[in-house]
Amino acid sequence: MLACACTVENKDDPFAMTGETDSATDSASASASVSATASATDTAPTSDATASMTGQTATATEGDTEDVGECGALRQCVTSPPEGWFGPVAIAIGEPGSTTECGEGYPENGLTLLRGYNDPGPANCSCECMLNGANSCFSYVYDMDASCTNYEVFGQITMACQPFVVNGGAYFFNSPQGNAVCQGMVTEELPEPEWDAQVTTCKAEDVGVTCGEDGVCMPLAPEGFEDTLCIYMEGENECPAGDFSEQFIQYSGVDDTRNCGSCQCGMAAANCQGTLNVFSSDDCTGAPLANCAVNSCTMNVNGGNSVAIDYGEEGVCPVMTPPEPTGTITTAGAFTYCCTA
Repeated sequence: MLACACTVENKDDPFAMTGETDSATDSASASASVSATASATDTAPTSDATASMTGQTATATEGDTEDVGECGALRQCVTSPPEGWFGPVAIAIGEPGSTTECGEGYPENGLTLLRGYNDPGPANCSCECMLNGANSCFSYVYDMDASCTNYEVFGQITMACQPFVVNGGAYFFNSPQGNAVCQGMVTEELPEPEWDAQVTTCKAEDVGVTCGEDGVCMPLAPEGFEDTLCIYMEGENECPAGDFSEQFIQYSGVDDTRNCGSCQCGMAAANCQGTLNVFSSDDCTGAPLANCAVNSCTMNVNGGNSVAIDYGEEGVCPVMTPPEPTGTITTAGAFTYCCTA
């Protein structure tokens, strides 16, 4: 039968061992030294089973001494966030507009910010000064007889197509009306800002247990995330003392007030030398039956059902002062991230 060695606490001698089965232990005095006890034990017969147990104990002890830190193998000890700072958090760096799912240890979605702002510059402004001939010209059409001697019906017309019956001849009257006015049409283009990267923040469910002098045990960053942990605060701030020493400034977007100023046009000169087109259709489609010159009658026009004026060049309308870009575009919603090195 294998005898098991047991250790019993002795307040006077913590090294005293009891429970060995033979007389070697009985003959040892209470005042014997540790070395004497060890010697007596060394000389005691040892069975194969006892030797086997001793080997197992040694192996287990060696495994237990592996240093995984006070936070364990899957966590790390980092400085606790100072007052006013949030975190620690894990971050993933991706392309702007990309989607990153939070991972193990940091399952909660946090801020999504932008890093590396590239200024797109001011607005691109251009202007065109336009003259509408229909608003500058006084235009009429007359349905004449075949000899262009008498008319039966007349009506005021514009550049737009409109129904009008012509059977016999067509007289087109057109003259300037008042002072022609140019209207400036401003076109603006706002170049989009570009960013180097998008920063996705993922939070732990809770802060871990304390460690070290002023630390906290946090899970390692999930797979696919940066190999670092960060704390953050709104605004641009200096990083606090401790593990979080690498500073990054990120932004929620931009504040864009870019625009274009007004466009100033020069003196207008209306063109009322257009052509009246007569069509057999009701909506000015198809080839015209006749092209009638201004202030003259065109004979032998029959079967007309709609008319429209073609001015070609609508007149002179120069740009005097082109629009200037106004406003600015700047980053907005700054956040300071301080990360472990």
